[in-house]
Amino acid sequence: MIELLGSALLRLGAWALPTVARRFYDQEKLNSQIKIRVRGDGDGVVFNCGEMPSVRVWLRITNLSPIDVEFDRIFGEISCGSRLTAFYDLNRHLIKRAAEAEVFLNVSLTADHATFLRRNRQNNFQTTLSVSGYIYSSLHNYQLPYRELSARNVEFQNCNSLGATP
Repeated sequence: MIELLGSALLRLGAWALPTVARRFYDQEKLNSQIKIRVRGDGDGVVFNCGEMPSVRVWLRITNLSPIDVEFDRIFGEISCGSRLTAFYDLNRHLIKRAAEAEVFLNVSLTADHATFLRRNRQNNFQTTLSVSGYIYSSLHNYQLPYRELSARNVEFQNCNSLGATP
């Protein structure tokens, strides 16, 4: 009899505690405790205008909340003077509470994008990323609103200025 009562109390607690926690720890509070930025040390964003143009981006995601979260299907756009390309990462990234994770994105660019970067490199356009994804946790599951990120450590490889056009 005592085991049956203990089991019922355990099931009631497992149902009630997340419901109560959701009330006091709402989605906006969880959202404010997830920080996304371009990696500040090393190479944050690297544009390669070579034979196979691409852009490499390191994102750093910090979870300041008291619960573990999963960041799923990261997607967005990269701009440098104009919108260059969209990106996505279909992997799930588990980020423990009070921890951070780094996500590497490698995105192909077209030859026209490489030409644009070569032609306008001297203009020092600001590189920005618009990032979103899906957050899964024990309390809330939702799509993260788009976040605008600015990259300070941008490197250009094989993006020398174009010579005189014939």
